[in-house]
Amino acid sequence: MTSHRASQGNLVAKAVAALAGVAALGQIVAPSRPQGSDRTEAQRIAEQGALPAVTGFKAAVERFQQGHPLLSFPLAVVRKFGDDQAGRLAALVAYFGFFSLFPLLLAMVSILGIVLDGRPDLVESVKENVYPQIPGIGDQLRDSTTPLTGSYFAVAVGIAGALWGGLKAIDAAQDALNEVWDVSRVDYPKLPAKKLRSATALASVGLLLVGSAIGLQLLAQLPIPGGSKVMLQVAGVLVNAAVFLLSFKIMTATRLAWRDHLPGALLAGVFYVILQALGQWYFVRTAENAEGTYGTFAVVIGLLSWFFLLAQLVTLAVEVNVVAARRLWPRSLFKGTLTEADRRVLADAARTQKRRADEHIRVEFG
Repeated sequence: MTSHRASQGNLVAKAVAALAGVAALGQIVAPSRPQGSDRTEAQRIAEQGALPAVTGFKAAVERFQQGHPLLSFPLAVVRKFGDDQAGRLAALVAYFGFFSLFPLLLAMVSILGIVLDGRPDLVESVKENVYPQIPGIGDQLRDSTTPLTGSYFAVAVGIAGALWGGLKAIDAAQDALNEVWDVSRVDYPKLPAKKLRSATALASVGLLLVGSAIGLQLLAQLPIPGGSKVMLQVAGVLVNAAVFLLSFKIMTATRLAWRDHLPGALLAGVFYVILQALGQWYFVRTAENAEGTYGTFAVVIGLLSWFFLLAQLVTLAVEVNVVAARRLWPRSLFKGTLTEADRRVLADAARTQKRRADEHIRVEFG
């Protein structure tokens, strides 16, 4: 007997095309199954007395999608996303990520105001190169005529708030990654180890982001001919992918090779660049068409939506890693059929509920 967590995520349909591209990589997509037998997987299960096989049009659909990895792989990712209730997990990450943004901005502006006091040239450089990278309010900070000033009290409050919200966001991300990778509850890190892992991930990712921002700005100053913008976009994707790769490795409480995290990290890097461009377009449009209170509401809603979309898509990218690393495709589309991947996903979902070392969970079908 097994538990089946079945809910659909909000954004999975929007990423099917991107997932199909990832599935085309040779290391992910397996060759089609041998055609030596006319029996479908559903018919074989039915002969074992497990479930009645689907027939007619449904059987033809099952045969088609299971025989084409470019279709069955993205569908398996979508199914796994729903099985794990990953949309709910991502929403929690987005909430704490949004909560940590404003204290972080307070700390950053205050620190820059203290460090750059009396250096107007550097202040202008920060406004032109750093502020536009902040989704939603970066352009407002850049265009502000208020002098860049700071206080130690604001620094302390901002850092404390940013750390609290940031650690909560990383804690939620840890839980999401472990849930997606089907880590048993008994194997979750204890509270001290979890907080240490979160602090390590937060510090590592923060340093990498700062270093990458500086590196990209230096790269932008080089006299690169022709497609310099394209090269900067590619460099941005690779830098973001490195950040996600490091994050996935640190926060997952199970032993996995770097290559197991790589496809999803690359996909998450692409998602981030796309969302950053969409966010800038949205906030520029909002600033042009809204004023006063309505503009403030639009910015807040836009920021929260941006974090929500980012968390959903990054979680979807992690599902790509799981499905690829464990070869959890093809999946069935209709009730009454089970593939080998279906049985493994359902069994792993049941085993994640193990909470004691002396507890044993057995999963049977039929």
